[in-house]
Amino acid sequence: MSVPASVSQKPVKRESWLLRISRARWNYALSFVADAALALALLAFAAFTVDRPRAVAPVVAAALVAYSLIEYVFHRFAFHGPGSPRVFREGHAKHHAAPEARLAMPFFVPLGPAIVVTAMAIAVLGPGLGTLFAGVAAVGYFAYDTIHHLVHTPSVMFWPVPWLRAAHEVHHQRPRRNYGVTTPLWDVLLGTWTAPKKA
Repeated sequence: MSVPASVSQKPVKRESWLLRISRARWNYALSFVADAALALALLAFAAFTVDRPRAVAPVVAAALVAYSLIEYVFHRFAFHGPGSPRVFREGHAKHHAAPEARLAMPFFVPLGPAIVVTAMAIAVLGPGLGTLFAGVAAVGYFAYDTIHHLVHTPSVMFWPVPWLRAAHEVHHQRPRRNYGVTTPLWDVLLGTWTAPKKA
């Protein structure tokens, strides 16, 4: 006696529209353009509104450190955390399954965190320095996207890409290690660093 097809088959889980966008080639290219445009717009606004020039260097340094921590925390807890949103975990799992595939978060998603960071920075530092802080953090995100692209492009061999590639490969082999892409700083400080093997 055969079982009706409607009973024997499990329902097919539909892929999120965000994951479908993340696979699109146009989204991959557009994400670089959108990230660069956001950083340039914030920095241009800051260039005309900074009213305390002596504070620029400390704000730039603080923004770079803050961005690197945001990168680490987001990668560790949003992409690999057990309680993170399913769309983040599934999208990142697709990247781990096919590291050479050109996948990118939908180009408009980083705008949300950028608005939050910008608003908080302006509340603390004022419009000029706050926008500078956010602009430098946006440059950090653009650097992350660019470095991540380069480490997954084997033909790119200029320094320091081979070392960054080797450090990131550790993460692909051991997903609980080496969350930082632009820097190992927080991995070292928080005990998740594994040095890559020397060639």
